[in-house]
Amino acid sequence: MKWASIAVLLGAAGLWSNFAPFEVLVRFLVTASALVLMFQAFQTKHYPVAATFGALALLFNPVALLLEFSGGWQRAVVVASAAPFVASLLWPKGRNRRMESNG
Repeated sequence: MKWASIAVLLGAAGLWSNFAPFEVLVRFLVTASALVLMFQAFQTKHYPVAATFGALALLFNPVALLLEFSGGWQRAVVVASAAPFVASLLWPKGRNRRMESNG
C-alpha cells in the first residue's frame, strides 16, 4: 500500500491537469493507506507517526472534503503528502536494526 500511495500521489501531481476524473479514487486509496499505517503506528506506539497519517487520512477523506485539489498550492500539498509514505518505508528496517543491537 505504501508504494501504491507514493505512485498515486506523485502520478496525480505529475498529471495534475488530468487529475479531476480520478480524484475520488486517489483520495480513497491515500485515505485507506494512511489509516492502515496509522493503526500500525499505534500498535508500535509511534504516536507522532500515527498522528501524521491520521492527518493525511482527514485531508484526503473522500467523504468529507476538507480541501479541493484545484490550484497550484494544492499540487504542492499532494507532492508533500508522499513524504510520510516514503519515510514509512524506512521504519521497519531501522526498528529491526535497533532490536538486533539491543538483543
